[in-house]
Amino acid sequence: MRRTTADLRRKKNLERPLRHLAWSKEASTDDDAEKTEHPRLRRYLKISGLVFAGLLLLSAALYAVGLWHLQTISLQAKNGLEREIKNAVTAMRTFEPAKAERALSAIDNQIQTISTRANQIAIPQFSSLWGKIIPALKAIPQTIKNIGTASASAVSAASELNSLSENSLSWILNREGEKLIAKIQSIKNSLTTIAVTTSNLQHSTSIARLMPDGGLATLANAQDNLREKADLLATILSVLDTNLERHFAIVFQNPSEMRPGGGFIGSYADLITKKGSLDNVTVTDIYDPDGQLDAKIIPPKPLQGIVTNWAARDANWFFDFPTSAKKILGFLEQSKIYRERLTTFDGLIAMNTGVIEKLLTLTGPIKLPEYDLTISQDNFLREVQKEVEAGKDKRAGEPKRILKTLAPKLLAGLAGHASKKEFRQILAELVGSKDIMIYLKDERLQKYVLQNGIAGNIKETPGVFLGDYLAAINANIGGGKTDAVIKEKIILSSKLNASGKIDNYLTIDRTHEGNKEKDPWYRAINHNYLTVLVPEGAVAEYAAGFTDKKAPSVKKIYATKGWASDPDIENIESSEEKIPLLAIAQLTEFGKTGFAGWTALEKGQNKKTELQYIRVGPAISDNAVYNFIFEKQSGSKAALDITLEAPLGFIWSENQETIYRYVNQNPPGRLELFLKLQSAPPAGQRQP
Repeated sequence: MRRTTADLRRKKNLERPLRHLAWSKEASTDDDAEKTEHPRLRRYLKISGLVFAGLLLLSAALYAVGLWHLQTISLQAKNGLEREIKNAVTAMRTFEPAKAERALSAIDNQIQTISTRANQIAIPQFSSLWGKIIPALKAIPQTIKNIGTASASAVSAASELNSLSENSLSWILNREGEKLIAKIQSIKNSLTTIAVTTSNLQHSTSIARLMPDGGLATLANAQDNLREKADLLATILSVLDTNLERHFAIVFQNPSEMRPGGGFIGSYADLITKKGSLDNVTVTDIYDPDGQLDAKIIPPKPLQGIVTNWAARDANWFFDFPTSAKKILGFLEQSKIYRERLTTFDGLIAMNTGVIEKLLTLTGPIKLPEYDLTISQDNFLREVQKEVEAGKDKRAGEPKRILKTLAPKLLAGLAGHASKKEFRQILAELVGSKDIMIYLKDERLQKYVLQNGIAGNIKETPGVFLGDYLAAINANIGGGKTDAVIKEKIILSSKLNASGKIDNYLTIDRTHEGNKEKDPWYRAINHNYLTVLVPEGAVAEYAAGFTDKKAPSVKKIYATKGWASDPDIENIESSEEKIPLLAIAQLTEFGKTGFAGWTALEKGQNKKTELQYIRVGPAISDNAVYNFIFEKQSGSKAALDITLEAPLGFIWSENQETIYRYVNQNPPGRLELFLKLQSAPPAGQRQP
């Protein structure tokens, strides 16, 4: 049968599926098979790709929504975070650990809220996948971790600082120095951690999502401060964490006999620490090391009438306490008592007798059976003064023995109060009034002392500034213990001119109440060398109440071999210029102009010392800020009365008046007023 062409074509078409099936079963490896693609597989892959892409897009969308919500939470917390960050930084700088802890706890709570939300949107998991596509997302988990680490460390440090401030004195006095050292080490580690994590946050690409505007900048500005504090604590550890003896001198200044740096130094204590604990305290008459001093130093001119050689007892001659402290320690270390044992001091603490009176309010009266006395805050100065000046110990050649007897009992009584809030408040008050001043040889530690206002240093003022400065400094030279019975008031009236001229009239009103006393050391004539420090460049125009007392002539002995002058004394005295008509001298001291002269006050007498001087500052414009600074002499009980008269056409913004008056019966160690001058409104329009 003959087959047509059409039949052959149909047969060939029918055989194709069979051949394809055969190739599939036999898993043919022909080259043609690589070019074959099943239609269903192609459709499957296409659909799968679309679904996977859709899932990824949905994941990204959900992730973006999560990030948006995370950012929303952060923005809602913005103002609170920024405020608390600033509060925390300020509190840490001013050493207010309790306040810092509250602020940092609030920050930590906010951060935990953000971190919890971040975990809910699975940032750690998604960021690892998407970090390659969007690098900023990859940084978010580490950012959250850094913030959490920083805030947790900050809360820990603040809490431990609070514990340190509450217990440090107790640990020292109760010989638990290991606790003190461990606490300082822990705080140092926390501060280092905060500084490191804060540095990491600065380089985070996603920090803007988690921190308020300005918050990161605030932390960044605090970073150097944190490192500095950590370095400070490391320095403290180097001083405390040693088995070697560390010596600190405590000088007891008696304001009954005033000197520029505080009261006369009659005795001192050698305080020895080991491993952060108080190891020993020895109270000694200041004349003991002075008596074994070989150095021959010419004393300041006002003192040359009563002493020949300058020594530790008279070395607090400077109103700037760090300068006085260096001189005192220098004399002590040159004395054979310490020089032969190679003993040096790490620092010096000055305490006026008012400190002991305040501390006795905590311990209560202390019995001294050896003297048939009970010492309290009410009789401390008088009873000790009586024993030193005329008691049995004076006759036995050991007039300060009563202090040696009292000191260990006072310390024992304080050991149980050192961790109490009342004790810390009393110490803060005494530091603020300059009844306690501290000097440390280590420059890093001294820098901290200066920054925190416990150094008793003179406030530096620029050569030209809109404002004024005043310090009135008494030096009792051979006037008994009469400063204890003198009532003093410092009265300053300043009249400002719009051109910048300030006309000052100073009155120092003093009353000698020794006529009410029986003891001769209170009834003596108060011979006083008064120095008034004002801004550099001021000019004296009038003075009254100074005596025309001639300075003692320079002793011929000073021209002989071996005598040396002190460079600081020489600098001050070389600047001195006499003003004979006013019975005063003008000098330069620590960047200030000084007017100095003698006064004398007999028992029962009231006397006013007056000084008129002018200075020229910058011209006054609307809303200018006037800065007035008063610094009190350590140990002084003088009241302060200041009257400032605004220039013509101006009023004081603080009271909307032309006169601003400040009165304080017990002013702080350093008073600073910042007052704004504004143009006076037309008559009848002044604000109430």
